[in-house]
Amino acid sequence: MISICTPVEFASRLGLLDADQQLSVAGVADLIRTAVWRWGVCPQSTVSRNVLATCRATGIQMEDCKKVLETAYEALLSIGDVTKVNVGGRPTLCRVHPVWVPMAPKAGCLVGSIPNGVLHGSQSWNGLGQGGLVARHFVSNANTDAFIAEHDIREISHQLRSGPAQYMRHVSRDHLQGVSDLGSYWTSRVYDLDRSGIPCALGGISVLGGGVGSTFGRHELRTGRWAEAVPPGDWLAWRQGTPPSWCIVRVYDDGLGRCIDLYDFETWKWCLLARGCHRGQHERVHVVPDGEYTRWHFSMPIPKQIHDLMVVCGVNCSGWTWLCRSEYTPVLNELLASYGLESVCGQGAGDSHQIDVG
Repeated sequence: MISICTPVEFASRLGLLDADQQLSVAGVADLIRTAVWRWGVCPQSTVSRNVLATCRATGIQMEDCKKVLETAYEALLSIGDVTKVNVGGRPTLCRVHPVWVPMAPKAGCLVGSIPNGVLHGSQSWNGLGQGGLVARHFVSNANTDAFIAEHDIREISHQLRSGPAQYMRHVSRDHLQGVSDLGSYWTSRVYDLDRSGIPCALGGISVLGGGVGSTFGRHELRTGRWAEAVPPGDWLAWRQGTPPSWCIVRVYDDGLGRCIDLYDFETWKWCLLARGCHRGQHERVHVVPDGEYTRWHFSMPIPKQIHDLMVVCGVNCSGWTWLCRSEYTPVLNELLASYGLESVCGQGAGDSHQIDVG
C-alpha cells in the first residue's frame, strides 16, 4: 500500500531530523553507511549524489545538506565505520566489517558499515540524548554474546580503542633514537634540540608555562598558561614568523634562547603529553559525573588519536568537553592514562575554544 506523506514526515521516517527538526549528522551518516553496506565498494561521488537526492526529496536545503554531508564523512572515517581508498584517481568508499568495541561488561560501541536499519533484537541503542552523534552505543541487561553472534560480528577489538600510540610514527619520520615510551619521546626531542636547534630571540615566542590543568589560554595573546618570560629550561612554544611555527625552546639563564621547529601542531600536542610524562606532571582531563553520563573536559588540545577515541566513545558537547556513558569511565581512565593524561574529579578551568593553527 502506498501512503502519502509530507517532505518533513518523510525526513522524520528516514531519521534525518534531530530533536530541533534540523538535519542530523547521525541521520546523514546512516544514509552513507547503508549505501556503502549495500554496494560494498563505490565512488564517494556516487554516495554523495545518493544522499543529496534523498535530502532533496525531503525538502532540505542543499547548502545545509552539503555542510552536514562533509561533517558526516569526516566522522565516519575517524571512527572507522567506512574507509576511503583511491581507485583510478577517484576517492572510493569501502565497507568495513563490523567490530565490537567493549567499553564495559554490558556496554560498548559498534564500529563498521552495518546500518542501523539492519540491527534488530531486544537490545537498545543509546544516542546520549545529543543531536549529531554518529557512533553507535549499545547497552543491554543481557549478555552481549548473543548480539555479536546475531549480527555476524567476527571481531572484538580493544586495539580500536587504543592501538599503538601514533607518536611512534613521528619517531620514524623524524629519525629519533631510543624512544620506547612517551617519557623517552620527550628526551629524544630534547636531544634533537641540542643537536639541531638554532639560537633565537625570545621576543617573538610564546612559551607554554603555567600549571597543568589550569586555563590553557591563547598563544597569540599570551593568556592563560602562555607567557614570554619563563624560568630557564626546555619548554613547548609557538614562534611568530612567516609562517608561524610550533616549536620546542630552551631558555637560558641570560635570557637567550634556542629553538627547533616541530613538524606540525599534531607533533606539538604529543610533545606536550610527553613532557608531562617526563617531568611527572601529567596533563589533565577533568571528569565530572552527570547521572548516567560523565563529562570529560580536557585542559589542553588533544592529539587526533585521542580525539578519535572520544568520537567513538561519546559526543562532543563543546570545545574540549565530551559526554560519555558512565559505564565507560574505568576503561577511559585506563586508556587516557596510557596516553599520559591524568584524570581528576571536578570541573576544570574550562577552555572551550579550538586553537587556530592556520
